[in-house]
Amino acid sequence: AKQPPAPTATLDKIDDYMELLYGSMKEKISGTANIVELARDASNLEILSSNNSLMSALARVLKADYKHNIGLSTNIMYVWFSFSNFTQLHGVLTTRRIGSDTIKVIDLEIRRERLRQRELQTKTRIANIQARGGEVPEKLWEELAGRTSKGKDGVIDAGSKEDHPRIDIERERKMTKHLIRKQDKLLFVCFHILLNLAEDVTIEKKMVKKSISGYLT
Repeated sequence: AKQPPAPTATLDKIDDYMELLYGSMKEKISGTANIVELARDASNLEILSSNNSLMSALARVLKADYKHNIGLSTNIMYVWFSFSNFTQLHGVLTTRRIGSDTIKVIDLEIRRERLRQRELQTKTRIANIQARGGEVPEKLWEELAGRTSKGKDGVIDAGSKEDHPRIDIERERKMTKHLIRKQDKLLFVCFHILLNLAEDVTIEKKMVKKSISGYLT
């Protein structure tokens, strides 16, 4: 049988991984990916959880960057998820308000998904008009521009009337499916963190007050 690949992250390099959390986005993603690998081994959790500098750094990076990179958020959430599987480690999360931060991440991703679907609908209408050789009403370009961050993250910039791009709707749909897969992975782990923390009825009641039922729906 094919043997699984040997782990590449080691506890004796934890200081190096922590150092990456203060670097560029690429370095933060690399650092958290190594920490995730360590956290997947339950025998490492006690050592990781007792490292207050590491726990504080992860919480800080999540608060600062959860809006900026879904891969980074997913990595950090997987670390918290590993802790949440053990009731005796829940204190590591609750003292840093990880439950509250998790709900913020969920709220952001749900709002992004709604925006993305509306944007795709507008792009589909534009693409259909373009395919027929018709002239796209300016209001549709304005609608699209109002729903995107101009020039950022590969999103189309509406620009001037002469600069309006031709929409490749199949490409847009593939991009949307790719983003949804990444988002589903993040939401899956977020909701499981909350489910595990909800073992404490007091915390569960706080989640209810923060509309967890609505997010689940």
